[in-house]
Amino acid sequence: MAVSALDTPPATSAASTGAELISEALAAQGLEYLFNLPGNGVYPMLDPLHEHGIRYILGLHEASLVSMADGYARATGRVPFVNVYMVPGTANALSAIYIASRDRVPLVVTSTQQSRPIVARDTYASHDDLLGLVRGVTKWSWEVNSVERLPEAIHRAFKIAATPPLGPVFLSLPVDLFPARLHGTLNEPSQPTAVPRLGPPPADVIEHVADLLVNTERVLIIAGKDVLQCDAVDDLVALAEDLGGAVANEPWNAVTAFPQPHSLGFGEYTRDTFDAISPTLVLGVGARMFTEAVSVPEPAFPPGVRVVTLGLDPMDLGRVQRSDVAAVCDVREALSALRAAIGGRIDASRRASRLSTIDAYQSQRRRENQQLLSEHFDDQPMSLARLTTELNRVITPDTVVVEHGTTSTGMLMTYLELPRPANVFGTGASVQGWGLPASIGIQLGRPQQRVLAIVGDGGFTFTCQGLWTAARYTIPVTVLVLNNHGYRSMRGGMQRGAPRSSAAGLDFGYDFRIGIGDVARGFGVPSLSITDPSDVAEVVGGALAADGPRVVEVAISPALTFKPSRTTPMAL
Repeated sequence: MAVSALDTPPATSAASTGAELISEALAAQGLEYLFNLPGNGVYPMLDPLHEHGIRYILGLHEASLVSMADGYARATGRVPFVNVYMVPGTANALSAIYIASRDRVPLVVTSTQQSRPIVARDTYASHDDLLGLVRGVTKWSWEVNSVERLPEAIHRAFKIAATPPLGPVFLSLPVDLFPARLHGTLNEPSQPTAVPRLGPPPADVIEHVADLLVNTERVLIIAGKDVLQCDAVDDLVALAEDLGGAVANEPWNAVTAFPQPHSLGFGEYTRDTFDAISPTLVLGVGARMFTEAVSVPEPAFPPGVRVVTLGLDPMDLGRVQRSDVAAVCDVREALSALRAAIGGRIDASRRASRLSTIDAYQSQRRRENQQLLSEHFDDQPMSLARLTTELNRVITPDTVVVEHGTTSTGMLMTYLELPRPANVFGTGASVQGWGLPASIGIQLGRPQQRVLAIVGDGGFTFTCQGLWTAARYTIPVTVLVLNNHGYRSMRGGMQRGAPRSSAAGLDFGYDFRIGIGDVARGFGVPSLSITDPSDVAEVVGGALAADGPRVVEVAISPALTFKPSRTTPMAL
């Protein structure tokens, strides 16, 4: 996701009210959509926004709404604008703002606030510290205190959201500012500012890292979101091929920064990845390499392994594992500089040895996977293995895939053939419900492509009201719901943590059945159902070709068959 510079030419303000000032400032940012769930107070802004050609997108729940904007930001690299209603709307939006913060997605989220004369009087839909609700999940938050400062607030919000490391910002807008009249002139006209870009690491750092990569025995690259944000996929592929290095995607994140399939690609990083390569040097490229889920006594890497980290966010460099070399930089420029510094210095026999290690493991993995696929090919309900095979028949390089299936993520993000990482989206935040509304925003941002969202039945229930928005605006997204009748990711935990209850057949809520098709049709979206695996390609392909949204329900075996051990990320 390359964030565009905010370089629209300045304009002289002709606005006279707060609402007009906000609209003018948003138009100057080149805003395309207003994502809104309305409440009293915001209405004075709607006329001037419409007059500036900014289109209105309504969501039926704030978490869905913010995730739609999140998806739009990921798909386009542009900073979207969201408005919700006072404290209740802000509270509802928090889970989605957290996702954007966790995944470093640039958003400007605003909330109406009670009129300034009655704030902090225990007023209706108010809170004494609205900013306190969001401060922990935003880069910056501010309550605007005068009409004259509204353009400044919009300007700063977009600038901060779009400056690496990216993230959401929040503005509280007291409702009395919207109709308030501007008296006099502004200190400066509302105008966007070009966002500064990071450059490559210093030359001495590049030379040092190049020497390490040339002289080490085995290289493992762990790649993350910054590769996509900096449009550095081709540079990553080229460096990996130069080195003969294995590449894994950052753990606990349904994002692929490396093409699939590729002979050097290992899918999601796990303990098995490390054990297969036994690297003497690990190169982290724009990735959170270590994300703990449980506490384990083992070190992230054994002693003696050298670690180099490059990325946009200084907080990601050496966060858990000490780095021998770390640099805050533009990833694409860093990779390009490394290739130039390495030149033809890679010893041919060393590169061949690295490739031989990778090929041996990849060959063994293919044999194991083919055996598992054969064993479960005709399972009813179908296995994830069979589903992946059938989806690979219909997904093209231009298909945009949004994956948020929880129990399916590791397998799908490893075995789906996804040659263009810029067409693959997921989240590293452990929040249910993101995938469906995010896919709607991604489809808005990629109207020339078709989006396939793959979500679980559990996540579907969190934000299914997003389907209404897709139907209302004829957004042709296809939502593939993997129905295994419950929260299967929780079942194993219960069996381990409550073995007596589990043995007695008590499920404590991880088993449930939802009428997926009935829900979809209730929101105005046609729904299809698949039980025969041989129908997957035809049904999904037809849905992707439709001129409006579609929901496709597919029955998946509740047993976690064909979930290779390496898709369980390393707990560090």
